[in-house]
Amino acid sequence: MEFLKLKLRLTLMPMVLYMFLPKIKEQQIVIQSSGGLSKDDIKNMIKNAEKYAEQDRRKKVHVEAVIMAERIIHDTETKMEEFKDLDIPADESNKLKEEISKIREHLVRKDSETGENIRQAASSLQQASLKPFEMTYS
Repeated sequence: MEFLKLKLRLTLMPMVLYMFLPKIKEQQIVIQSSGGLSKDDIKNMIKNAEKYAEQDRRKKVHVEAVIMAERIIHDTETKMEEFKDLDIPADESNKLKEEISKIREHLVRKDSETGENIRQAASSLQQASLKPFEMTYS
């Protein structure tokens, strides 16, 4: 008897669901290429990518150096403002300001400067900032 009830429920359930579900229309989507690239176009693109790879690498190094320099300037100025009440020696503060102005000069001429020059100036500022800020933390 139990088996008969279960079988009856299972056979009636799809019919009940079918009656209450909205009618769904079948849809098909076909994706086709609308022209695409020929094999020659792809080969030319690969050649151009290889041709300009070194130039792209240098540009990437340059942009990373500029970003790093701007970040170091921001961090140094923020710390100088934060620790201005903690008696950073005037000569150290002036030295940091000079280093910041040197980097800013490099950044003004960033299109003609090499990434390495900008990176060296930023590293110089970072090294110069270690001593005064280390004194404030101790």
